[in-house]
Amino acid sequence: MQSNVMAQANLASCSKVVCTHNWDQSQPLQNYSPHRGTINCVVWNHTSTKRFYEDKALASCSIDGKIVLVSTEKPDQPAFEVNFDPQKIVSVNSCAFSSNSRYIAAGGADSLVKIWDMRSTTKEVPIVLRSHFGSVTSVAWSKFDDIVASSSMIGDIFLNSARNGNVIENFASKGQDSINMIRFSQSETHNRLGACTSSGGVL
Repeated sequence: MQSNVMAQANLASCSKVVCTHNWDQSQPLQNYSPHRGTINCVVWNHTSTKRFYEDKALASCSIDGKIVLVSTEKPDQPAFEVNFDPQKIVSVNSCAFSSNSRYIAAGGADSLVKIWDMRSTTKEVPIVLRSHFGSVTSVAWSKFDDIVASSSMIGDIFLNSARNGNVIENFASKGQDSINMIRFSQSETHNRLGACTSSGGVL
């Protein structure tokens, strides 16, 4: 894959491969296979983190239990790759960058949320969030990176401090519908959180 092709992309999608797209083209610009298995989530970084890459980069997570970061500079060589659980394969359902792209949070089928420092050379997990009792479906950072939100298959949402992992607040969907996705607003003054459920509701 040529790095200048991926650098032109502004949209990404995933299935068993990751595809990059441009708004005005019907066909993908390029595709690549960073995982062995279905890919559950793919996200662009927000800013450059020069320890690993200079410009755009994509993080993806999969049922193979890995989180992989690919840069535009060396798209065939993962800039960061880590196993969600070093001891066994745990499907990773969602991943999200902090606003400065230094940290990446990921949620697994084992009910855990883990946060990695992309500048760490040892790939240590600085924070493990153990709030959920069901498979984690989505993770999201607040605008100022002080809160990590996560949701699960059993319909709960937890807000945890990104600094120490403490629970700040928790919610539950009516009837305990599975929460499919959560996202923070980008307001300068409020940390508003939206969620969508398996029954088609928006919270």
